[in-house]
Amino acid sequence: MDTVIPIGLILNELISNSLKYAFIGKEDGELQIILNRNEKELFFSVRDNGCGFPSGWKPEQTNSLGYKLIQAFAKKLKARLNIENVQGACVSFFIPGYKLANESRVRQ
Repeated sequence: MDTVIPIGLILNELISNSLKYAFIGKEDGELQIILNRNEKELFFSVRDNGCGFPSGWKPEQTNSLGYKLIQAFAKKLKARLNIENVQGACVSFFIPGYKLANESRVRQ
């Protein structure tokens, strides 16, 4: 629960943002969601093929409530957060020390 709830809330925010902003003026678009794990970390990514982040947009300088929520959940998960324009917007998280159901915390 300590991992899945923040991921779910992040996912909700990123999907909402893609649907609101990424595909303006387009009839269709793609949204890719990836969740992989290895013995050290979870990799979680949301990518769209829309217009991407605005030119000159810097995540550390935004006052967006949605971005602040994403940052707060990334911090709670002790995740490295990567935000970039790659043929659209791409937001990725590298989450160390995650917990699986009925399992102790995975070593970092």
